[in-house]
This record gives sequence, structure tokens and C-alpha cells, in this order.
Amino acid sequence: MYNNLMDISPKTVLVILGIIVFLFFIYEIVISVSLIQKSGNLTEVSDSYQKVVESSEKKILVAGDSTAVGTGTENNLESTAGRLSQKYPDYTLENYSKNGLRLEGLIEILEPIKDNKYELILIQIGANDIIRFTKKEDIEKRITEVLNITSEMSDKIIFLHSGDVGDAKIIPSFLRPIMSSRSKMMRDIYLQKDSEFENVHYVDLFTSESIKGMKDNIDKYYAKDKLHLNGEGYGLWFSEIEKEIDLLE
Repeated sequence: MYNNLMDISPKTVLVILGIIVFLFFIYEIVISVSLIQKSGNLTEVSDSYQKVVESSEKKILVAGDSTAVGTGTENNLESTAGRLSQKYPDYTLENYSKNGLRLEGLIEILEPIKDNKYELILIQIGANDIIRFTKKEDIEKRITEVLNITSEMSDKIIFLHSGDVGDAKIIPSFLRPIMSSRSKMMRDIYLQKDSEFENVHYVDLFTSESIKGMKDNIDKYYAKDKLHLNGEGYGLWFSEIEKEIDLLE
């Protein structure tokens, strides 16, 4: 049998390897398409948490993408917005979040309400700019504009984008290193903006050991699409957000 293997030509070996690689790519794409369909189903049923307290003039603003909507939770009270409202039960909470939103779209949302005043603003956005390959210079320009607008609306601003998008199982494995690189690029930009604005505080999900451990327990912390978080996952995120909020008190 060994001699038979030795008789296989280099060309045949390359063909076999090519077939294996092709089948691997097909498998990865099929898995990703299946998870994307589940993600679409989750966004259809997601509803951002909001609360009106008629007796209070104090208001909180939450704005951003699906992570601010709380897509993936079974109960939007488990979202970061819902948890924030529970932390401040006497405050009205306005939520201007939208699935699939990018920084450019957030600017359009903020413009009509830029004269409003809030006790606290939570901005969660950036994952879609990572995934959809928004240019670095455009990200820098748009997050600066977002922070310029919100800095006039509140003295307390918490902002974040996501963890390492490359950890998401919905992303084909051959693209994950690229998504990780773009996530780190986004982090660098947000860290820079954190140093440029006095009243904004960046939540660095890359440095928390508990956040890092999420990728090792996907079923516990992620929704069915392996991209969005579930209630447990958002709970870990909120624990990091809360640390930054408490520093402002």
C-alpha cells in the first residue's frame, strides 16, 4: 500500500487538496448562511427597551445598533438598556437604536434631537462598521461627529462598539482573523477618542477577563445565531458598562 501511495503524482495530490479546501469553504459558507437566517429571525422579533416616567424630568438616552436594541434576548429587560433603566428606575429612558445601524446612520438619528438634554447617554455602535468594511478614516470622522453631538447633550457619555467580532461563529473561520484585525482597529480609534473628549468614557470589552471567556462558552452567552448575545451575555457587557458609569457618580 505504501508503494501505491508513492505512485500518486504531485498533480493528483494538489487536486485532492484542492477538493478538500473547496469542500471546507462550502461547509463554512453553508453554516454561516444558516446562522445569518437565524440572525434575521432574531432582528424581526427584537424590540428596543424604552421607559417613560411622567413624574421625572431626568432622562437617559440609549442609541446604537442591534446590541443597543438587545437583539438576542428573550426579554428586553435583559438588554443593556433594560438593565440601565433598572439601575435608574426613576429616569425616563429613550432608546433610538436600530438593527444594522452604522455610525453614519446614528448621526442622522441624533441630528433631530441634538438640542435635548440627558443625565446620561449610552452609545453602543460599531460592529456593523467592522463587518461591512467601513473605511478607517470614515469611522474616525463619524465617531468624532457622534461624540461632538452627544457632548452637547450630556456631561456623561458612555460609548462602546463590541468585543472581538472575529470570535463570532457566524463569521466563516477564514474571515475571522480579518474581523479580529478590524475589531482591534475600531478599539484603537475609540480609545483615541476617549482621550480626546473629557466627558466620554469608553468601555473596553477587550481587557475584561469575563468578556474574554465568553467565546469559550458560546451556548451560555450567545443567541442562536452565534452573533448576538443572549440575556446572560448582555449581563456581562452591562457589568463592564456599569463600572464606567459608577466612576462618573
